[in-house]
Amino acid sequence: MQGLSRRSSNGAISAALEEHIERADRTRHLNGFTYRNDEAARERAAELDADPDACPGGLLRGWVGVIKDSIHVKDAPNSAGTPLLRNFVPQKDARVVTAVLNQGAIVLGKANMHELALGTTSNNPTFGPVRNPYGEDHSSGGSSGGTATVVASGAARFGLGTDTGGSVRIPAALTGLYGLRPTTGRYPGHGVTPLCSSRDTVGVMTRTMADLDIVDQAISGAAANTPSPVESGLRLAAPSARYTDELDPEVRRVWLDSVQALQDEGITVAELDTSIPDALDDEWGMDIVFAEAYSELQKYLAEFVPTLTLDELLAGIAMPEVAAAFAANRPASEKARELMELQARSAKRAAASEYAKAFSATGTSALIFPTTPVPAPRLGVDDENVLVDGKLCPSFNTLTRNMKPGSFAGLPGITLPAGVSSVGLPVGLSLDGPAGSDRRLIAIAGFIDGVLAKAASSSRTI
Repeated sequence: MQGLSRRSSNGAISAALEEHIERADRTRHLNGFTYRNDEAARERAAELDADPDACPGGLLRGWVGVIKDSIHVKDAPNSAGTPLLRNFVPQKDARVVTAVLNQGAIVLGKANMHELALGTTSNNPTFGPVRNPYGEDHSSGGSSGGTATVVASGAARFGLGTDTGGSVRIPAALTGLYGLRPTTGRYPGHGVTPLCSSRDTVGVMTRTMADLDIVDQAISGAAANTPSPVESGLRLAAPSARYTDELDPEVRRVWLDSVQALQDEGITVAELDTSIPDALDDEWGMDIVFAEAYSELQKYLAEFVPTLTLDELLAGIAMPEVAAAFAANRPASEKARELMELQARSAKRAAASEYAKAFSATGTSALIFPTTPVPAPRLGVDDENVLVDGKLCPSFNTLTRNMKPGSFAGLPGITLPAGVSSVGLPVGLSLDGPAGSDRRLIAIAGFIDGVLAKAASSSRTI
């Protein structure tokens, strides 16, 4: 399929699309999609097959994608996973969708998600629970769980999700995918149902690192700015102990094996004290989410769904934990909300500054750590809690623990598959880089991916 990005190929684009549609049909029970438009996708594929001048040279020519149901696609419902937005149909594509379409992509449909992007299970009562292709009684994570399931099951080549505090990287890790959260503000954000603009960003999921690289180029326009290849001698750093102290034994095994494989290849994995940005996120990270969410959802509804008020939207929330979170964190007044936002944004700038100083002072190219402390939890058994090394811990705090600090500071982050548990559930390894280092971070992730693949191959032959 790689050659389809360059030229028409006698119906090959349409044939490849049919394979994706067949896979989507066979995996319908996983509840990855909220909406599909097979005929529109077929028309798009036929146009690309028939006209070599349609999107000539497009990096994604003929690639089938799925879009999270909080990112606007023209003439497709945009529910954001919540009942009262099910009938909202945008009349324009989000700018990030326009970017991939201009590069020749085909949108097959919209992906299921955790309601209003506020959670990590994607156990959505409106559209059904999103199931993990690696274990159908397990979660695909959230909030972009449907995107992960669709891409991991082969029904799409790439997917777009959103990431406020891990919502792309958590599902990618739990389903064996590569997931990118770009530096905040690097991708266009207009036409996306908001949660917290100072943390929100669209992100990408793919089944290969090479595909992740290409989709990033297509969206960012960075094709001409590809960094030189990464060599051994790279300096990485494991952040504060909180990232690795409490891990499921299966995750700890994969983590330690990965570090050993990197060190065997001549890569330095040092330690780096990130306690200051970690503490700033602990104190202000969620405050800024709700300080901005109330204001930005109100503005969003006024622009796109003026017949619906924010109070009506919140009253219609279907997931009890999402409704409870909004109710518990509602600012007492607009003045209180504005003050909280100012304080939280100041803390965010301080966290970003601390990271920048730490990277610069130590010569560290990227932080490295387990993406999630546990493999995919069981779905619908106890969505509020998860067992971590024998301790019962809150699911949301556990799954987002390692993702939130870098997100709060606006750093780019990538998760890549590093291994599997004894029952075949994927385990992810994450990299966070300095703000603006996205292309360099992608190159580093590609190099590390090769090292881990080499180590896995060697272990199989012993």
